[in-house]
Amino acid sequence: MGRLQKYLNNNLSTMFFSIFVPLFSIASLVFFVKIVSITSVIKIDFLELMELYGYVLPQILFYTIPVAFFSSAVMMLGKLSYDYETIVIFSLGIKPLKIAHIIGKTALLTTLTLLVLSLIIIPQAKQMYKGFIAHKKAEAVFNIKPSEFGQKFGDWLLFIGGEKEKNSFFDVVLYNKKVMDKENFIKAKEAKIVSDEEGLKFILIDGSGYTYENGVLTKTDFKKMILNDLSVIKAKNYRSFLEYWFESLSNETRAFDFTIFVIVSLFPAVSVPLILALGVVNPRYEKSRSYLWIIIAIVAFYALAFLSAKKMPFTGAVVASGLWALAGYIIYVKRIKRKY
Repeated sequence: MGRLQKYLNNNLSTMFFSIFVPLFSIASLVFFVKIVSITSVIKIDFLELMELYGYVLPQILFYTIPVAFFSSAVMMLGKLSYDYETIVIFSLGIKPLKIAHIIGKTALLTTLTLLVLSLIIIPQAKQMYKGFIAHKKAEAVFNIKPSEFGQKFGDWLLFIGGEKEKNSFFDVVLYNKKVMDKENFIKAKEAKIVSDEEGLKFILIDGSGYTYENGVLTKTDFKKMILNDLSVIKAKNYRSFLEYWFESLSNETRAFDFTIFVIVSLFPAVSVPLILALGVVNPRYEKSRSYLWIIIAIVAFYALAFLSAKKMPFTGAVVASGLWALAGYIIYVKRIKRKY
């Protein structure tokens, strides 16, 4: 039996990497384009770009591994079937249950890997990603230079006449046109940038604010005005992944994420009966429809996972995984167990 396990695992690993590498490359390209789009907001070099890619790498692995495993397992059994190797295996008295046991070990290891990725590594990576972006945005603001055009503070275009000392300026002008037919213009004698727990603040001293709307110009004088840059508010830091997921008890979005992560992580383990049902065929009487069944199964599973996570947070993980395993076992009994 050790030889059979080694033989099946070798075939599975070969098939897995032939599917995983293209999927991983496509997913990496999609995420990489998303990362590159951030350069329109912040300036980063190549090493920092690779750092950001490292933060999204766990998500790429989480999305590609379960699909690659299921597809490769079904295709591996289908290939062995049409090479008449499964017939030889069954002729030697080896039951399909033994093959399921061998594939199940790898499926369980894959599920454990996905649980670690989704519930432990991804939350930390997301925090580091958000923290990096917030830091670079804040850094861009602190690099404001006098007498240069095109600089911004949040949604405001900014021009500075001069710098008194570090992060303290004079003759400051700001312009904003967020809404059609409405313009805001501010000028101040002095200003300074302050960073605290709430984020970045631009404090204006002794100035005037002008609003032009519907043909009417309104002027407001002020002694002190504070502008907050909400785009660089410091992200909440979590001491551990447990604290991160504990928030799901009061946060619907976090509860949905937790449920969908658990369901997808369990996908390899609960799909073992279905893998045999779709992969093992009789080459004399059945045509190869592995690709079609793989696509249908994956679409059906993710649809079930999404609906369960949306309608039944937390309990949906048990319901969806249980229904999928039960459906797979019923198909396995009808297609495989009764025949072999």
